[in-house]
Amino acid sequence: MIICNLNGGLGNQMFQYAFAKSLSIETNQVLKFSIDDINSDQQRNFELLEVFGIHCDLASHKEQLIASKYLTFFNFTKKLSYVISKYVDINFFLITDNNKKLPDIFQIVRKKKQSYLLGYWQDFSFFDFNRDSILQWFTFRLNLNSYYSKILFQIEQTNSVSIHVRRGDYVTNRKALKYHGLIDIDYYKKSVNFMFTRFTDVHFFIFSDDVSFVTNEFIFLNGNVTIVDNRKSNHNASDLMLMSKCKHNIIANSSFSWWGAWLNNNQGKIVVAPKNWFINQDHNHNRLIPNTWITI
Repeated sequence: MIICNLNGGLGNQMFQYAFAKSLSIETNQVLKFSIDDINSDQQRNFELLEVFGIHCDLASHKEQLIASKYLTFFNFTKKLSYVISKYVDINFFLITDNNKKLPDIFQIVRKKKQSYLLGYWQDFSFFDFNRDSILQWFTFRLNLNSYYSKILFQIEQTNSVSIHVRRGDYVTNRKALKYHGLIDIDYYKKSVNFMFTRFTDVHFFIFSDDVSFVTNEFIFLNGNVTIVDNRKSNHNASDLMLMSKCKHNIIANSSFSWWGAWLNNNQGKIVVAPKNWFINQDHNHNRLIPNTWITI
């Protein structure tokens, strides 16, 4: 059995689900989830059901009891990237994604009676082989309101390029700002110029949690742009759905817009991503960005 800890916002939940589900299928093991971290976070909600209609089988308290002992040990040591227990149950395996040199998780999990996954699993190689299935799992179940339906029509009728500008907690939360950092306007100018080297007829659709900021800062686009007002949305994931429908994508250092680009099924899509995803250069690695995407 595999137990996967779900936490964070929608983008992170999608990474965790895509990896855990793919792992369970490849290893032929039962998959269950823990959403305790989400339930204890006042700023987060379990969104996979509402957005995609995904029902997660939740692990019982008893099934998580052994795992909690290892989590306590892990949180105490902190420097460990993964732990194979020698103390309580040799058939239990706890693994986190903090280390770039991960073991062969698929091979190890096949041999264990119970595995507990703790991390964000932002590594496309863990599930990219399963793309067709994931596109089915992450089929939007949202009912777009009239405003978003109109934007979607415009996206489908133009050579559309999404631009995602993530601010929110990256601005207000010191810990998030120190870890992720803000993408400066220069990145977006360079990304826009790159798109203009490829196309002459593009129309940009800007998605952001700070409409006032992008209204003031993106005047350099000279009217060749539609700023999507998410205050008119009936669900935050409506932005994600529309980003995935654009022909091309310029993403932020955000798992939210990462998924908008990955779910984009346009065969000729161009995706531009930030070269530095985190403030700490040691955390920037090529497991997150597919080699077909452009980094700037």
